[in-house]
Amino acid sequence: MSAPHTGPPPRTIGEYQIAEKIGSGGMATVYRAHDPDRRAQVAIKVLAVHLANDESSRRRFEREANTLIHLNHPHILPVYAFGEDGGTPYLVMRLLSGRSLADLLQGGPLPIEQIGRFTRQIAGALDYAHARHVIHRDVKPRNVLLDDQDNPYLADFGVAYFTDLGPGARLTSDGRFVGTAAYASPEQCEGKQLGRPADIYSLAVMVFQMSTGRLPFEAPSPLMVIKKQLYEPPPNPLAFNPALPIQLYHVLVKALAKDPSARHLSAMKFSEAVDEALGLHTLAEADGDDDWLRGDIQPFAPDIPASAPQAGPGAATGFRPDDEFHGGPEDPFAGIAPDELVEFDDRFDLDFEESLDAPDEDVPPAEVVLEPALSPEPEVPPATRAAIRAIGTPPRPTRRRRAMRWIKIGVYGTIVISLATIIASAIIAYSMFNTPPSKLDATTTSMALGIRFDYPAAWHVATADLAVLSADSVHAITLSDQPVTPRGPYDPATLVMAVQVIDAATVFQVPAGCLDRIASSPRDTFACMEGQHYAVPVYQRFNTPHYRGVRLPGTLPPTRASLPVILLSTGGPRWIAVAIIYWNSYYDAYQLQEQVAQSVRPVD
Repeated sequence: MSAPHTGPPPRTIGEYQIAEKIGSGGMATVYRAHDPDRRAQVAIKVLAVHLANDESSRRRFEREANTLIHLNHPHILPVYAFGEDGGTPYLVMRLLSGRSLADLLQGGPLPIEQIGRFTRQIAGALDYAHARHVIHRDVKPRNVLLDDQDNPYLADFGVAYFTDLGPGARLTSDGRFVGTAAYASPEQCEGKQLGRPADIYSLAVMVFQMSTGRLPFEAPSPLMVIKKQLYEPPPNPLAFNPALPIQLYHVLVKALAKDPSARHLSAMKFSEAVDEALGLHTLAEADGDDDWLRGDIQPFAPDIPASAPQAGPGAATGFRPDDEFHGGPEDPFAGIAPDELVEFDDRFDLDFEESLDAPDEDVPPAEVVLEPALSPEPEVPPATRAAIRAIGTPPRPTRRRRAMRWIKIGVYGTIVISLATIIASAIIAYSMFNTPPSKLDATTTSMALGIRFDYPAAWHVATADLAVLSADSVHAITLSDQPVTPRGPYDPATLVMAVQVIDAATVFQVPAGCLDRIASSPRDTFACMEGQHYAVPVYQRFNTPHYRGVRLPGTLPPTRASLPVILLSTGGPRWIAVAIIYWNSYYDAYQLQEQVAQSVRPVD
């Protein structure tokens, strides 16, 4: 090595030609270099000079190298080689953009689609590592690196915990805190042995931060943060970002549980719950290596103390409410063999059939003559005295059957009256609320958008720059049934729609491989993204006489979920968006939105 790492960049490190220094920290320095074998640019991570003689730091650096070399996953930062130059160890890694997820979070909360995609890709990397007995222990945005297409890569396994090694082979011993306080699980803060729930907890903290732009537990010092991790419940993310769906709060409460066994069973299970809460439609992520699904690679299971009761074969870890009775009766058929159960069932059926034909023990046979009782007959009113019939004569119809007839008539009458009431109520409701849809009897033209469309003449039209589908404000036309300002508040109205022309690549995070599909249609673009395993919103086909498009159903009201929006292709890099941005019990919102979208046409 021709120069020290703390000064100007060296010319070479090993066989690699150094181009420039990318960054440096307390543990290492990273350079951009040329790999003569691959004929490509790579990143060289070199242990800091002042730590070259520190045995613990060298072991951590070597541990990261040995770990990453054997982890082959599309969202784990690949390490190509490990070596030493002048007694200082270095790693050869894939060269990325130089940004991390922490840099991206400086701009505040991320779009919902990006939150779901990041969570799913990082969760896949964690489950892959967990299946190989590796617990990361320091999952945080600074250790998630991004490439030019903002694909995440999990990095820095320097403090990884290996569950299949004895305590002597681990870098740290139990009882010592390792990690970052803001993202550490409660058991990690206490220095306990860790399993996959610890990494799931850290991932949940990252999802909270991606959704709100802040951490769930913040304090002036790391010690105070650790205290909050141990004893305080997680806050509601909706308190910091009201646009989030309430379902996300319930998912995060489970993932941030103080008890590790109460969390999700895997990182992907947590990711699937996040996708469902955010209303995202996802396909299975291709991880490029399915070896971890083989039966000979055992997934991680937390250590069980010798004093704890042992689960039976095949029992899953974590709390399973359906695995046992809680205060209920024991199973009466427990311990009976299947063939004995069949024999019992046949015997039960036979006994039941015989019981139908057997006479009642309390009723004497018909041929038996009843002797009068020795005791005097009690005095009863003549009108209610029971008649004595001769033996062998058929009984007369009783009043009970006559009463049953009237009961049936009453029941049927009640049913008929109820049905008539329901039908009448439905007719009244239909006449009150299902009035004919609004007529599009007016037209507006926007030269800025290059389109014109129809709308109800009684409605109010306004123009403004609005941030509807993205953080950037773009020109929009708003339609409202009552006079409101374009930027709100919208309370006087019952429905407000916005028509915009948006940059599709930016709003929907279209990867480079699908950019050529944008001009074709949103449907082709989303299909391409699904084919490359990117998360896309739920969509339906929606074509008009002039454009091809899709409908994103969304949810009403939109303050707690994604907006109901119709996207139409313009034949270029931009799409027309017709979105419902405010709703307050307007009965025909979706139909009016479709009518307006169907009427959109280019300016002549």
